[in-house]
Order: sequence, then C-alpha cells, then structure tokens
Amino acid sequence: MFIGLLMPLTSLYGQFTDHQAKGLLRKALKTVDSHSDSTVLYAEKAFQIFSYQDNHWGMAKSLELSGYARKNQELSGEAVANYFEALYWLSKSDTIDFYMPYNITRNIAAIQRLYKNYEQAEQYYDSSLYFLNRHLETYPKVAKKYRDSDLRYTVLYYKASSLREQGRLEESSAILSRVSDEAEAPKSIALKALINYGLVSRDLENYSMAEKFFSMTIERAGNDTLAIWRGQHGLALMKYQQKQYQEAIQLYKKAIQTIRPFNKSEEPLFISYLDLGESYFMLGEYKESSKYLNKALSSWSSDRIDREPDFYTIYELLARVYLHIEPEESDQWIVKYAHSSEQFIAIQQRLKEENARRALDAMVKNRMDSLAHQEEEKVIVKRNIYYGLALLTIFALIGYFYHKISLKRKDKRLWDDSVKILENQD
Repeated sequence: MFIGLLMPLTSLYGQFTDHQAKGLLRKALKTVDSHSDSTVLYAEKAFQIFSYQDNHWGMAKSLELSGYARKNQELSGEAVANYFEALYWLSKSDTIDFYMPYNITRNIAAIQRLYKNYEQAEQYYDSSLYFLNRHLETYPKVAKKYRDSDLRYTVLYYKASSLREQGRLEESSAILSRVSDEAEAPKSIALKALINYGLVSRDLENYSMAEKFFSMTIERAGNDTLAIWRGQHGLALMKYQQKQYQEAIQLYKKAIQTIRPFNKSEEPLFISYLDLGESYFMLGEYKESSKYLNKALSSWSSDRIDREPDFYTIYELLARVYLHIEPEESDQWIVKYAHSSEQFIAIQQRLKEENARRALDAMVKNRMDSLAHQEEEKVIVKRNIYYGLALLTIFALIGYFYHKISLKRKDKRLWDDSVKILENQD
C-alpha cells in the first residue's frame, strides 16, 4: 500500500522538477545575449536537475547555452569545453535533434577559426553542414517556417572564409561564387561573399576582378551601411597591396566617414583606423601613423584587441612607430604584444588538445542517424499496421454487405415461393 501511494508522488515530483528545469532553460535563453553570467547560472542549475533525472538531452542543452554564454564572454577555452561536453551527452541521448549539434559544431568551428586552428575549423564546419542538412530533411515543415535553409549559406560563407585564410584560394573561390550567385542566399550573406570573393581575387593579384567585386558590393548594398563600408575598405586594402598608399589613405578615410555615424560595433572603425595608421607608417609619416593607431585603440575594447592576433598586431606596429618618434615609449608596446601573443598561443594549444581528445561530432552523427533510422522503421511498421487494418476493414465491410445482399435475395426467393404456393391453392 505504501509503495502504491509512493509511486504517484514520485511521478508528480519528476514532473515538477522537469518543469522547473525547463523553466531555467527558458530563463537562460532570455538572458544569453544580455547577461551571460545569469545564463551560466541558470544553465548550471538546469544541468543539475536534468542529471538527477538522467535526461541526457536536457544536460546537453544546458551545456550548449552555457558554452554560448562563455563564448559571448570571450572565454573561448571554457566555451569549447562546454560544447564538447554537450556533444558527449547528446551522443547518449534518446531524443532526435539535429539542430542542437548544428549550432554546437558551428560555434566550435568559429572559435577554432578565430585561433587559427583551420584544420579543426574545417572539420566542424563540415559537421555543421551535415547536421543542418539532416535537420532540413527530418523536419521540412519546421525548417521552412523558420527559413532554416538560409543557415546553409551562412556556414558555407564561413567555411569559404576559413579556406581563404589557409591560402586555399581556388576552393574558397568556388564556394563564394555559389553563395554570391544563388538567388536563395540571404542578401547580407551574398554581400559578404562578394567581399570575400574580392579578397580572394586580391590575394591572387587579380586586381581588376577584385575591384569589380568590391564595387559590386557597394552598388548592391542599398541602405546597408556596413556592406558599403566593407566595399570601400576592400578597395583600400587592394590599393595598399599594390603599394599605392596615398590612394589607400583616401579610401580608408572615406570608409571611416561612411561607418562612423552609423556604427553599432566599434570593430569596423578600429580596423579602418588601424589600416590607415599602417598606410601612413609605410609612407614614413610616423606622427600621422601614431595619431590614427591611438584612435584605433580608443575606439574599441582592449579586451577584444588583446585576444585576436589580427588586432593585437597594433601593439607591434605602435612599437615600430615609437622607435622613430619616442624610442622610450616603444618598450611598453613590445611587452604588450608579447603578452597578448603568449595568451593567444596558450588558448590555441588548449583548443587543439581538446579537439584531439574527442571525436564527439562523429559520435553524435552516429547516434542521431541511428535514432532517426529507428524512428523511420517505427513509422514504416505503424504504416503497415494501418494498411493491414484498413484492408481488414474493407474486407469485413465487403463480407458484411455481401451477406446482407445474400439474405435479401434469399428472403425474396422465399417470398416468391410462398406467393406461388398460395396462388396454386387458390
């Protein structure tokens, strides 16, 4: 009797805790882009509840949100560790979900690319495309409703960018051509693809093609100020590579005038000031170079500059500039550059080691494909049962109506015989 009372109470408690965990996940989702610390807190609490329930999908989702929050906090090592653990629990889940591993692998690829681990980045971009395609195949109505097919072009664009950064220009060019030409590609991604197509052409020293693609971006941008800036900045980069520094300077200044009034992120302004300062340095105008390099520093967060090698090169450039104007100031920038470089190499190595230890994307592929195959088999079995029941029903109805018709004919014959007997008696 006690066990009989206990079982419904246990069931009610399970439902309550499940509802509580899902509520924490909803809170984590709401805060993920604004309050990353709160997201991590909610996600960790949800993970604990899901782990008591042995709910592997819930554990994976909690870790995914925690990883995304860590990524927003620029804690790349912690983010990737969360993502790998999420993939591990997802590989044990009984829930078919291709969208979550798509998001996870895409974010891992982005972090690996940021830290110049290009081979790993390419691996995870390919995994991301695989999961996205399986998601589109498995849930076509949901995918169509949310335009999930647009995401394919986003992943292809970033994969092409990664290939360009590796120097694999022909492969990159083939993907960018596809993304920029296809009518279904979102406009923002198509414009980015045109810019990268221009950069590939510039790297191949095909300057006429590069100019064509940068100009096309500006023409097609419409009211997209960021796309116009990218086109103008691309033209300036091309002139810089051709050692036409005065023309490059004019184009950089034009790009700054374009982006400064509308800029929501400081990154474009920082990049233009940095490249403008470098152009003045190449002309030997060190005071002007110093002026614009310091403007670059004041335009963006030092935390972001310190983490990315394409940006913390500004410290090396400042050291070289100050050697010509104030040699005593040069040492501090050399130290700053060395410190940022050491931090970058440490995180880069950690990411490589994390990746080498786990081939979890393949495990998740196998698990999700297996679950999807089982689900397809269940659907086929159910369909066959329904077909069998439908055929039995049809045969039963045919038998029933045949029996009814037979009885009516038999009754008619008896009636006719009775009438004949009565007529003969008369």
